Amino acid sequence: MTNVRRTFVCLFILVWSATPQSVTDGNFNSLVSRLEKRDSRAIWDAAKSGDARFIPYLKLLLKDKQLQLSGDSIAVRVAMARLGDEQTLREYACEMSFGPDLAQYDAILESPGVGGWASIRALTEVLRRRKAPKDPFHYRRFYDLGDEAFAPGYYYALETLPAVVPNPPYPGLIQGVSFDNSEERTESWIHWIDEHSAELRKLKPNTEVDVSSESCNSTLRNDLFMRHKAK
Repeated sequence: MTNVRRTFVCLFILVWSATPQSVTDGNFNSLVSRLEKRDSRAIWDAAKSGDARFIPYLKLLLKDKQLQLSGDSIAVRVAMARLGDEQTLREYACEMSFGPDLAQYDAILESPGVGGWASIRALTEVLRRRKAPKDPFHYRRFYDLGDEAFAPGYYYALETLPAVVPNPPYPGLIQGVSFDNSEERTESWIHWIDEHSAELRKLKPNTEVDVSSESCNSTLRNDLFMRHKAK
């Protein structure tokens, strides 16, 4: 499952990396019609548009039981976050900082598709919390992970940041097989992001959500997508 998800996520990150394209009224109505017909490609096109008017139509898709069981549900969620839906951005950030292993891994893996300061800030928070207890709210009990094992979350954050930060100061994978996950590199990333935060904050989506323990406990408890994955 993990390899399938990685392949799928990498594919739509590649497709969505293009510059947002403006949407005329005619194109908007046409794309809405395609979304209402559950056209998978329309989800990608809505995300690429940068037009937040598509968010309500994408939300409706998440109520579709058949879509919830398909890979399209991942694309819808990433599209909503990419277009700046605050609730979805909060769910991503809270899953990264406080979610159980699988939820954290999925959120980090999908963050390059979301992009912007919102993802950079959420990934940086994972680095800052690397010594904090994992899954403090014990949501892991809802997941059947079997023999699946995960590295510490900040390893994945370090590997992912170069795919989110424009002109990153440090590489992700080295020769495609390894990356530097040392304490020194972790602190260097945090320092660099803090130093360049004024510029990075301009990258959309750039909504800053509350990732406090109290707020995230409430968010994760009501996280619709997380409960779908837990079934």
